[in-house]
Amino acid sequence: MKKTFYFLLILGFFACKNSSKNEQSKSETSEMDSIVMEKSLISLGGEKQYVEMNGFSSKNPVLLFLHGGPGWPQTPHLRYFNEPICKSITLVSWDQAGCGKSFMNNPNPKNLSLNQLIEDAHELTLLLKKKFNKDKIYLAGFSWGSIIGMHLIQKYPDDYEAYFGISQVVDMERSISVSRNWIKQEATKKNDKKMLKQVNQLAKKDTSLCKNTLDCFFKKYEFLSEYGGAIFNKTSE
Repeated sequence: MKKTFYFLLILGFFACKNSSKNEQSKSETSEMDSIVMEKSLISLGGEKQYVEMNGFSSKNPVLLFLHGGPGWPQTPHLRYFNEPICKSITLVSWDQAGCGKSFMNNPNPKNLSLNQLIEDAHELTLLLKKKFNKDKIYLAGFSWGSIIGMHLIQKYPDDYEAYFGISQVVDMERSISVSRNWIKQEATKKNDKKMLKQVNQLAKKDTSLCKNTLDCFFKKYEFLSEYGGAIFNKTSE
């Protein structure tokens, strides 16, 4: 869970970015400058979705955070681990459709797909640019969110100042293969015949074990967790 902690490293970047601005006199500060504290449901892709914005100044750079999962809203983690970064940026946390407070508002979104999430994120980007009067915003993607993030910067490069990949997904198929082989090795060591059978089913995409690609992804993660492979260091839980 504390992988999100590395997000704090970005703080140094923005601290340097804003150092020159801090040298300006208070008289140059716009009357429109204000603390940002917003929690609301915003229409994205025709669905009401939860967005939280926090920052010490509305004039600071804006950073949109794309959480992991799929379906793992990390707004509480951002509040707990990354509050200091809000001194230098306006941090925007979005619960993607179908999870978190977006799920609580609407548990059955009509269109839930990677392409739709990419478009939802871009729609939110345009809203943030307009709201904070920015030509570009910053983007950070964690794990699953890094997949959305890479698609966003590839499709809409002119809307983003920079992109930060955290636990960046590079090759999903290779990742699944490596994880599956590790589970098989551990099961062999433990002589866990049941797990060995299930891993073979997973490799064959046996529909009696998992119905589709996403279902198989979560099943693999379930096996990883059973053997303690989902989190490298348990003290980080």
